[in-house]
Amino acid sequence: MGFNRARGINADNDEGDNLVTVIETGSNGDGYSQSFLLAKKSQGQTHTIENFGGTGEDIEIVVDKIDQTSPIWKATVSIGRVGSTNQVCFSPQLCLIFLPPRN
Repeated sequence: MGFNRARGINADNDEGDNLVTVIETGSNGDGYSQSFLLAKKSQGQTHTIENFGGTGEDIEIVVDKIDQTSPIWKATVSIGRVGSTNQVCFSPQLCLIFLPPRN
């Protein structure tokens, strides 16, 4: 994920200006590979990645807020598992644990 603020070096973006971007890469992130833009989302929008990492689990990405009030813009994003538990495991050694949002 990234935030594509259209300012400075990014002022001439072709797409995704001032939006949260969801990007997929190959090689499991371990080396150079082609990347693909999956989504461009504004505040309040959601993107679901089905079968995340081949786990059979769906992950939901929610753009909670894009704060444009300071010189450094901030995007707050929640990532969670679609379903009843808060954990997705890729192997016994590697699990993502999703915590409830902080207030």
